[in-house]
Amino acid sequence: MQQFVWDDANRKHLSRHGVSISEAEQALNNDPIDVCVQSDEVDGERFQQLGETNVGRILLIVSTWRGDATRVITGWEAPKAFKDFYLANKARNVWKSD
Repeated sequence: MQQFVWDDANRKHLSRHGVSISEAEQALNNDPIDVCVQSDEVDGERFQQLGETNVGRILLIVSTWRGDATRVITGWEAPKAFKDFYLANKARNVWKSD
């Protein structure tokens, strides 16, 4: 199971967007799709991933690595175009696995 780093800053970012800590963790533990990786000399790599909560909410999560743990920076409900992309990709993967 993936380990997460939480602090007041990332909790507040999620809260502003109506996303709970457990939803962010679920989205990253439920086989997310990589959308973008950004590199920064100061902050290192930031990952944007689309993932689904256990109840089917599709979130866009921004995270980075802190040692062996994931630090969620922020997250929000995915815009419609991203949801459509996620669902199409998920459907395509279902057909591949059969």
